[in-house]
Amino acid sequence: MAYRRAVDLVTIRVAMPERKAWWRNFTGAGGPISLDLDGGARTGHAVARVDGKGRVTVAVRLDPGPPAGGGSGH
Repeated sequence: MAYRRAVDLVTIRVAMPERKAWWRNFTGAGGPISLDLDGGARTGHAVARVDGKGRVTVAVRLDPGPPAGGGSGH
């Protein structure tokens, strides 16, 4: 699956969207999603968009995750 990540936003390009159903769960206002990123599950809110040529992208705004390294910062 092809995706791009910029901090807390993941954009997924859906290849052959006419053959896939999963992205349709995120049309309109979208909905909750869980992704396997950074070696673990990350949750967020996904919204699917279809452009004028029928290409589909799903934008995922990630929920805040634990600090990198899990340390206290001291």
